[in-house]
Amino acid sequence: MKRTRLAGLCLSIGLGLGLVMSAHASARAFVGLSIGVAPPPARIERVVMRPGYAWAPGYWRWNGARHVW
Repeated sequence: MKRTRLAGLCLSIGLGLGLVMSAHASARAFVGLSIGVAPPPARIERVVMRPGYAWAPGYWRWNGARHVW
């Protein structure tokens, strides 16, 4: 009798967790962003290497209204 109750309890907990996990997994959102203007061509940068410094190339990014370097 005790084993049956324990098995039933474990089964109901497992099914309950399965329902919660499946409901959580199905909640998804998609956000898309489309910018109709292409960025200008990349700028040519003069690289001056100094000891102790690293160089990272620049890039164009969208600030909400226009592309900025």
